[in-house]
Amino acid sequence: MTSGTVQHRVLGNIVAEQARRTFVGRERELSLLLKAINDDGYAVVYLHGIAGIGKSRLLSAFAERAHLHGWAVILIDCRAVEPTEQGFLRELGSRLGKELHSPEEASKSLGSLGSHVVLALDHYEVLRLLDSWLRHTFVSALPSETRLILADREAPIAAWAAAPGWGRLFRSLELDALPSQDATALLTCLGIPESRAEKVNRVARGHPLALTLAASSLADRQDPGFDDFAIHRVIHELTQLYLAEIVDPMTR
Repeated sequence: MTSGTVQHRVLGNIVAEQARRTFVGRERELSLLLKAINDDGYAVVYLHGIAGIGKSRLLSAFAERAHLHGWAVILIDCRAVEPTEQGFLRELGSRLGKELHSPEEASKSLGSLGSHVVLALDHYEVLRLLDSWLRHTFVSALPSETRLILADREAPIAAWAAAPGWGRLFRSLELDALPSQDATALLTCLGIPESRAEKVNRVARGHPLALTLAASSLADRQDPGFDDFAIHRVIHELTQLYLAEIVDPMTR
């Protein structure tokens, strides 16, 4: 660096550092994902769980560890992908710096990254219309060393595990709430004293988003009576989150 040059940290890096600092638990799931990318592991892992349960955080933590093991990881947020075959190939191509028109071209480009490649699709529920194409056409064309991780709010359709030949290549992994000890650790990382953390978690029940919302509401609030307000805010925010996913007015 030349004299007088000032290095600027972008806000995204600060957010990422904060996310790493407050990531707790999930060692079992991380170990399973890392095992899955070994040469004798699963070709496809389907990570699923309710909204706010921590799938995206887990994928980010996994990507960091996989990089340390020498794997190339491509993480795509499917919410930014046009839900068509060409839309998916276009987004993947933008990550690879190439224009892709077919699964075969995608396979060749992914293979050029090396023998250890992971393609992780977060929020896969928005691409459910492409599930059949992805399973039958896209995945079938991938290099045998490539691993695919799908993160979805819903469990995988039966065809993933039931189709001939997939049995030992596919693994479904449901992400559940954090154990009490990890939930308390998360709250303390977010600045909530352990004495208050246990009360909050009796309502949040280890749900990471609920815990984070509660911690945000309780920040710099010392009045114990404010705990009840935080809990009500958590319930309100989660209700809005789940209702936003329901399109049918009668169901809402």
